[in-house]
Amino acid sequence: MREYVARQVVGMIPVLAIVSIISFGLLYVLPGDPAAAILGENA
Repeated sequence: MREYVARQVVGMIPVLAIVSIISFGLLYVLPGDPAAAILGENA
């Protein structure tokens, strides 16, 4: 059971890294300010 959990945790690390890189990359590639999009123009 410990080996299973260890393999799952180790397998999760690259997935989290890839998802983080993609999400932060999209924030820089897409036009506009993410804070202004969330809060609105008058915030």
